[in-house]
Amino acid sequence: MLGDFPIATKLFYAILYLEKGVKIMNNEPEVVVFSSPHCGKCHSLMDWMDKAEIKYTEKNLADETVQKDLQEKVGHEVVSAPFTLVGDEGVEGFDRKAILKALGR
Repeated sequence: MLGDFPIATKLFYAILYLEKGVKIMNNEPEVVVFSSPHCGKCHSLMDWMDKAEIKYTEKNLADETVQKDLQEKVGHEVVSAPFTLVGDEGVEGFDRKAILKALGR
């Protein structure tokens, strides 16, 4: 990845990665899991994503602002959880294949 760069550049990016959690040269889209607190499938999905080393942000659908923002992004009301946004692509439920496909894996 950084093979031809000077050592100072490599050290800079290594420190940035370690301190800020920045993924360098990551081509995968942002992943956001919209969940609800007592949703078993939501927790199973996030456990699977952790094991598959898929970085994600969790947002709680119990928050009305989160619901409205999601509805604006996808163009319709989301009535069940989990709902996952992989970049601009929405995945309903716990659908491993659809999430991996959207990630290009």
